[in-house]
Amino acid sequence: MSENFVDALRGAIERQVIPPFVYTYPPRSAYRGIQAVDTQNIWEDDAQSSPGRALNLYIHIPFCRYKCGFCNLYTITSKSEELYSAYATAICEELESMEPILTQSKIVTIYFGGGTPSLLSLADFNRILCKLERISPGWRSTAKEICIEASPDSLADSRGLERLRELKQSGVTRINIGVQSLDQAELRSAGRALAGTFEIERAVDHVKIAEIPNLSTDLIIGFSGQTDATWERSVRRLLDMRPETVSTYFLTLRPDAWFAGVKDYAKLERGPELYKRYDVGRELLLGSGYQQQTNNRFIIPERGGYLQKVLQFHGVPVLGIGLGARTYTNTVDYLRWLPLVPVDDAVRRYLENSGSLPQVDFGFVYSSEERIRKRLALDLFELDLTSLPENENGEFSRVYSDILSACEDLGLAENVTDATWRLSPSGYKYRDIISWAFFSDKVRKLDGAFYRGLRQSGRRRTWLGQAQPSTGRPAR
Repeated sequence: MSENFVDALRGAIERQVIPPFVYTYPPRSAYRGIQAVDTQNIWEDDAQSSPGRALNLYIHIPFCRYKCGFCNLYTITSKSEELYSAYATAICEELESMEPILTQSKIVTIYFGGGTPSLLSLADFNRILCKLERISPGWRSTAKEICIEASPDSLADSRGLERLRELKQSGVTRINIGVQSLDQAELRSAGRALAGTFEIERAVDHVKIAEIPNLSTDLIIGFSGQTDATWERSVRRLLDMRPETVSTYFLTLRPDAWFAGVKDYAKLERGPELYKRYDVGRELLLGSGYQQQTNNRFIIPERGGYLQKVLQFHGVPVLGIGLGARTYTNTVDYLRWLPLVPVDDAVRRYLENSGSLPQVDFGFVYSSEERIRKRLALDLFELDLTSLPENENGEFSRVYSDILSACEDLGLAENVTDATWRLSPSGYKYRDIISWAFFSDKVRKLDGAFYRGLRQSGRRRTWLGQAQPSTGRPAR
């Protein structure tokens, strides 16, 4: 075993490095222009590399009432219900264009992300589900999770309670509420003046009254002004609400997020004190009967969870629908409708062309080795090496053997059997450090070059979603 991996991992842990959260491999920053590829061909090829016919469906709704300072996703600040409705029509048209893919797949999860999908009217939400029913009549018998993201303020009034009851009638099984903090000053500094602690508590009460089976919430470690005491109070207040799922994230500051240009975050400490808060949160959650499912997700057993992410980490593809949605397969990950650095007129262009099936221009094409690295970077919590694609006889052991041995030496992972590995509690804590160790040199270089380019060009200011696109549906 090479001592380089032991030294590198030990050094990163001793320095208390906090790398960006690894929720996909490779990150969007590694996408580049690729030779024009037909979407249908990608999915036909992917049938050889993905498990069964299972499919996760992700539908991106990019609209928000305000822009959170830490967000680097593609969102548009708009209050136009006319625009929301036009966008829902475009989503239906894109689903129709994907009919050949949807009819050949078994939909196991549906996730409405954003943005703030809860801004859609119930009529528009149901229009999308009805369109899906026409294309894939059996999806309700195979889907095990239907989730929608919501901001607290969109659910806090009496109309929010009524909407939640209707969403449950439509089949929603999980609501994701971005809590982020239960400290009023921290929420204001994050740009969430409309989603204060009162709105959060009312929204959670409404989810409980509506009897949505799984309330998923999150808290962020590392806001400017956050202290050990305010962090602990936020965790305790959230535990009093007893959501089925709690995620705790370290604040990640990308150059294309508003916070990256804010003085208070320019020299934000990211080290031992934040890991200490992670430890406090973990101890409180486990002590309250929660079970740790991943490095940052805790669940009430048999009730909580995030099925789409679990399946994605296991290699089940995600078909992205809507402006800003990414698609993850085991052949090509790709973006449609948006250039790599989005621009403000993208909504208009999407509304004009959503029914077409353009070729993929930006993405990442997997080699056999990169497919292996993807599973290692994402799915190390309990890993069976024999389940890795194209690795039945350990052909790619050079990619992982030294890193796994180093993790074992450092007490980060346990070799349960010859082919299975499991992260230790310390491994969960430092999971993102371990995951980045599996990134290929190619992906690291692409990621670094993308963010250097953003910093040098200043282009992040051109797509923060402040422009208001046309609210009328373009004539065809």
